[in-house]
Amino acid sequence: MSPPQGYSKLAHLMVDEDYLIFRQFKVQSSRDLLFLQAELVKLEEEYTEICQRDRRNSEKESELYEFDWELVSTSKTRGCGGEQWDKALEIRDKLKEYYESMSRFSKILGRSPARPRDVEMLRECMLRPDLIGGIAFLGKDLGLPEIPVYDKESMPDLITLTDRAGENDLFTRVMAGPVFHAGEKLLRQFKVRKTVRASHNAHNNQKPIPSDVENPSQEGNLFRYSDTHIKKAVDIFATMLASTSPLISTIALFFVQDLGRRLAVLCAFTMMFSMSLAIVTNARRVEIFACTAAECKWLVPSM
Repeated sequence: MSPPQGYSKLAHLMVDEDYLIFRQFKVQSSRDLLFLQAELVKLEEEYTEICQRDRRNSEKESELYEFDWELVSTSKTRGCGGEQWDKALEIRDKLKEYYESMSRFSKILGRSPARPRDVEMLRECMLRPDLIGGIAFLGKDLGLPEIPVYDKESMPDLITLTDRAGENDLFTRVMAGPVFHAGEKLLRQFKVRKTVRASHNAHNNQKPIPSDVENPSQEGNLFRYSDTHIKKAVDIFATMLASTSPLISTIALFFVQDLGRRLAVLCAFTMMFSMSLAIVTNARRVEIFACTAAECKWLVPSM
């Protein structure tokens, strides 16, 4: 079977590497909701006018429509017009469309924003032949070299459908993001990679044979790392870091004899402990306050 090309090739990359990143079109969805809202306002205005007209018609049963559901709902089948009931049903259908659109939009807004590094990775895979062979899209959505859907202007509108493993606190985002990638670039220089095919192509003044998601035998410059392993290592390190603050403060208080200095050390380490909790966890302020109070209660007797 021939390897996938174009959109199929990009879809394979997105699934295999957990780069399920798409635009949510917030502006367009909001505009659509505004249009539906305007339609409902117009329908309600028309319904009110029909009710007022039927209310003034004292010679027919229509003046009772607002007080008898069965009477108004069967008015059309009984040959009594039924305009009021038809408008009510039209409003019901439009409300259903309005609420469904609002519910879908609300669900999309709850998704996590795409990480800039992942978006940049997608762009590089489409642009660089040495990664997955490059994908020369021609359309206005992914056309090279701009790739409008994944450019900087679209960045605030991009979401990911992948639930990343581990915590999502500030410390994890920094360690698993900029810090990891900086270390990865440094370590990549020392990676041992097969160069026989690349050397042969260079000797013949040919372009390097690109890798392909459907053909693992082809070598490229796309290195794969497990998010789960990275986040697990960061979680362990963060837990150890947050746990050392009470221990260090206890040791420091043991060596400080002056009461005033002990109070200063206690205040400093308490602030450090609360700050570390805010950085390495997603705890709420009330939870951080409770943990800090518990630490103080533990440290004060040692003074």
